[in-house]
Parts: sequence; structure tokens; C-alpha cells
Amino acid sequence: MILFPFDEALTSLKKEEGWSATAYKCASNRITLGWGRNVDKNGGLGISKSEGEVLLRNDVERCLVECKKAFSFFDDLTPNRQRALVEICFQLGITSLKKFHMALSALENGMYEKSANEFLLSRWAKQTPARAERMSKLIRYG
Repeated sequence: MILFPFDEALTSLKKEEGWSATAYKCASNRITLGWGRNVDKNGGLGISKSEGEVLLRNDVERCLVECKKAFSFFDDLTPNRQRALVEICFQLGITSLKKFHMALSALENGMYEKSANEFLLSRWAKQTPARAERMSKLIRYG
């Protein structure tokens, strides 16, 4: 039995395709990412749930690190309050989350009701009201 040269194929494809961490249009005008993964909605492979799970786990880990770095009080919060910040960070990005000055100041000072209310007064809450309500409950009740 002849073994397929898997590692050699990987090395060659990496060279041929080139790496892109972000989506781009390939020569066939298809949305592509990574080393030539066609994720275009018109005939592409997309990603599997298990690949999506890896991406999600990596993103949650990144958001956790960003929140710990950005908010000196993060480690003093209850796990559910930490979770709320990480989930908001995931949705909006750390740069946007850091703009919630009043909500974050109240959170830092243990004023959980005020913090939750400040989050609910935002444009974010108007855009995704059910999600904002769920995250605000985590902040309010810990």
C-alpha cells in the first residue's frame, strides 16, 4: 500500500495558495480565506461546525485576554459579570466596549444596577435589545 504524501501536499498547497487571515476574492471571484478555503455562499465549502467551534473558542479566549488587560477590575468581578463583558467584547470589539465609560465606571465601583442601566441606554441596546437585556441582567445580578 502506498501512503499518500499528506505533509508534502500541505506544504505545496500553502506555497501555491498563500495565506490570508482575512477574506478576499480569489482569481475565480469567490470569497476565500486562510490557504485558499472557498467560503463563498455560491458554491463554496464554508466552514464546518467544528471549525466554527475552534474559531469561537479562539475568539472568546482573545476577548477574555483583552478584557483582563483593558479593565483592571475585571478579576474582581463575579464570573457572570466577567462573562457579560467578554460577550459584549465579542459582539462589539474591545475598542467599542471601552467607550461605555459610564457603565464601566459604575461596574468598577460595584454599582451594578447603574452599570446595567447605562448599558441599556446605549445605541447597542437599541440595535440588539434582547441581547443587551440578557447581558445587563448578568451585570445587574452577577
